Amino acid sequence: MVSGGMACVKYLLFLFNLIFAVSNDRGITVSGQDAIENNVLRRSVPLFGPLFSASPRVVRTGRAQALLYIGQAFRSSIWESNLDTLCPSNIEARHRRSITGIVFISVGGVILVVYSGYSNFVDSWFFAAPLLMIVVGVIVFLVSFFGCCGAVKENHCMIITFSVLLLLIFALELGAGITGYMMRGEVANMLENRLNDTLRQYELNPDIRRSWDIMQHDLQCCGMNNPADWLHVGFRDNTVPDSCCKEIPAQSRCDLNSIHVNSDGCMMKLQSAIENNAMILGGVGIGVALIQLIGVVFACCLARSIRREYETV
Repeated sequence: MVSGGMACVKYLLFLFNLIFAVSNDRGITVSGQDAIENNVLRRSVPLFGPLFSASPRVVRTGRAQALLYIGQAFRSSIWESNLDTLCPSNIEARHRRSITGIVFISVGGVILVVYSGYSNFVDSWFFAAPLLMIVVGVIVFLVSFFGCCGAVKENHCMIITFSVLLLLIFALELGAGITGYMMRGEVANMLENRLNDTLRQYELNPDIRRSWDIMQHDLQCCGMNNPADWLHVGFRDNTVPDSCCKEIPAQSRCDLNSIHVNSDGCMMKLQSAIENNAMILGGVGIGVALIQLIGVVFACCLARSIRREYETV
């Protein structure tokens, strides 16, 4: 049994692990029964939501019903955590802390599904962050168990395991933070190449057409640099895709002379959103990673003290 300063470290480590386990929640909200009846998904994803829109958008998708059920499961899982989570000897409480890992994994997966419509405009490395969320979510299962149990039971092996896992998460988050800062400088070239290529394929490829329509609707933009870009890829009589207009009069098409057409190009809007959110994501990743180092220090101090007591017995 540790005593004195190490007893304080023991409970600090336990408290740190509770905060770490519970604070990794990410929320996703999906609309109610209308989403099923109308096949409409209304999404609000805090991590990547501002990347493409400042407010929740409506996207028609065949995955609405499945994602609705997942979103409802998220909310019930998050709010099931209550005060009995503070009891480390309660198996159900440990299970509820592990729900955080499920939320982390699920949100990462849902982000990949929801934003798959933008995959034609960005390189594959852009989706590294949600994939990293899934990996970290798996590790959170083990961290929340070994951290709490190791601190309370003063188990040297569990505390060492907790330290190693936390260091691994630290490395992953630090890597994500650095990647977030580094990718800011590559966004412009990436978007210019991908938008140019896909713009020419709008009429030929249904998947690319859908991606452009979603982006122009969500970002309220038109074309790569301006609406006139569509005149160079086969659109005639000053017409542009219907997704370029905020609203279209009955029995009419969206054209350059319409008062409802979005005049801003999509490249600058998408680039600005990606760069700003990459910087935020990078800063948060590095900040959280540095805070987790404190948990590693607590764990190492406690493990060393426990080992010394074993050696003196």
